[in-house]
Amino acid sequence: MGPWGRMRVRSVGLLLAVTVVSAACAFATVKPTAVTAPPQKYRSLVIGEVAGEKVSAELKTKFVNALKEKLTAAQVFDTVVISGQGDAPAPSVTLTGTISEFDEGSGALRSLIGFGAGRAKVTGVFRLADETRELAQFSATRTYAGGLGIGGVGFLSMEALLDRLAATAVESVQQWATGAALE
Repeated sequence: MGPWGRMRVRSVGLLLAVTVVSAACAFATVKPTAVTAPPQKYRSLVIGEVAGEKVSAELKTKFVNALKEKLTAAQVFDTVVISGQGDAPAPSVTLTGTISEFDEGSGALRSLIGFGAGRAKVTGVFRLADETRELAQFSATRTYAGGLGIGGVGFLSMEALLDRLAATAVESVQQWATGAALE
């Protein structure tokens, strides 16, 4: 292998290391506040309104689309639809939410101090309900502490952090739908 080949291998190795380190510095927390086991198998999930004053309409739309994509891929429900964009065969459950915290943090604090100072944070409160009652409520939080977890530049955008929040919410919905404890 010539010098260009070795340099290419080192570049790929460095890129993989940065990806692993940046992914390791994003953390998830789920807190169930009210959970009723599914009384039946639901065929469909409808994604209802997702509110949040601090989040732009564009990011909310991307978040809802990420929820739909991830819920569809999870294959827990036969049908996943966004409210107003299709019919959901009965029985169905509706997922709604509020992005209650949307804090970009401080890149300067992440760089200068690190160890969680200046971390970016998104929190959502989600509810699952059928036609007659609320079945579950939980909050999910994703935080990002910086490139190395002890400080450093940011490798993760708020859009990417919201996408990870969607993944965390979907994991919780999947746990609930299969009767597992929300974690």
